[in-house]
Amino acid sequence: MIFFLVCCCAEALEFFILIEKDFGSRSPAMHNAAFEALDLPHRYGVLELAKAGGLDTLGSAASQELRSRFADDNFGGASVTIPHKQLVIPFLDELTEAASRIGAVNTVLPKTRDDGRRLLVGDNTDWLGVSVAIEKALDRRASEAASRRALLVGSGGTARAAAYALTDGARSRGRRPYDLFVHARDPTRAEDLATAFGGAAIPILDDDDPHFHDLLEHGGFAVVVSTIPGDANFVLPSGALDAKPVVLDAAYKPAETALLRQAKSSGATIAQGATMLVEQGIAQFELWTSRQAPADLMRAAVFQGVPDLETA
Repeated sequence: MIFFLVCCCAEALEFFILIEKDFGSRSPAMHNAAFEALDLPHRYGVLELAKAGGLDTLGSAASQELRSRFADDNFGGASVTIPHKQLVIPFLDELTEAASRIGAVNTVLPKTRDDGRRLLVGDNTDWLGVSVAIEKALDRRASEAASRRALLVGSGGTARAAAYALTDGARSRGRRPYDLFVHARDPTRAEDLATAFGGAAIPILDDDDPHFHDLLEHGGFAVVVSTIPGDANFVLPSGALDAKPVVLDAAYKPAETALLRQAKSSGATIAQGATMLVEQGIAQFELWTSRQAPADLMRAAVFQGVPDLETA
């Protein structure tokens, strides 16, 4: 990847994370530390906007606020988190190929065309966060899994990015794609997501369910990714961990979710949501600045507020 030098006296730009309610996001600490390390005068803050009666309602105060922030001459870029990853799309001028395929945006960046017109581009770096977090966990494994199946839990914007990472994204990174299986609270949404990425839905997660039991009897899963809230206390049927898969929980609040505790106690290899956060943030930073991100420093900024469970 080629990076273009940005003058240290560059104009100060404003960046923010678009979020419904700030739960103590580590994104501001991560990006502000990176800006400071590279002597960039930019600032990264938080924009809290409601979904209900907000971004999902045309002409609402929240919609007007977002349009105003995007139109500001000093707007440098934004991160987008749940539940806004799909709601933000109508506010944008174009999507990258990855964001369009995923159908969700976690990164917004302004782009100026040759004719001087300013466009807002939606991209998705979540899938890179998922990919790199899983790849790093696989590198820590003592042996390779016999299966090439992946179980994805969830059906929202982050789940769509994970589905892409496990299929199209794996292929783009020179890796063999996984056979994707999707489970979600809403079976229709699970079916739609699985179909979109060439996978299959699993309506019931239960060791005694014949279909699920058959999957476990024939190699189980190499990778499990959960994209549901960390406070949901979701755990897997015990048989799903018999093959000692890599288990990634995209949530990082709390750092040790019920799923990660279960995975660690079973001997599975874990990948925590904070690692995914760092990796997608590195990609965001490089898109926004055309500078190589200070990756180690960004990781340190995130893990100052989150315990590192992968090396514990």
